[in-house]
Amino acid sequence: MAARDIYAEIDRPEHRARQLAVHLSFFEIYGGRCQDLLHGRAKVTIREDGNGRVNRVGLGAVKCGDENALLSEIERGNEARTTHATAINSVSSRSHAICDIVVKDGAGRMWGKLSLIDLAGSERAADTRSHNRQRRLESAEINKSLLALKECIR
Repeated sequence: MAARDIYAEIDRPEHRARQLAVHLSFFEIYGGRCQDLLHGRAKVTIREDGNGRVNRVGLGAVKCGDENALLSEIERGNEARTTHATAINSVSSRSHAICDIVVKDGAGRMWGKLSLIDLAGSERAADTRSHNRQRRLESAEINKSLLALKECIR
């Protein structure tokens, strides 16, 4: 629905002269590493600049000409995410993912941005007893990062 609404809005007569275009970037945070899901899992480095803005160095974007292209690229990125079977879920996401949809004008100025964030699957300790060592360490890392996120929000 969001994809449909974005293209309906940029196609309105009052916006046509601005030559608005939709760009998509999609990356995951897994085990302390950031990877571009639309560009072969290229390394992404997160840095803060002198003005306190967060920059994602190495993250590429894909220009999406229509709603179907946008949805197709989101699906492609989602399929590239790190997943593993757990005792509770046969395809559990093991990474946090950030999907940014950015609308820019013909001069490259940003007109709008929508960030979609999907957090890694989190499981209760009681549900992880049958996991191997790697899954238990992964679950502990996920739960630790979710706790840090909770503190940031609070």
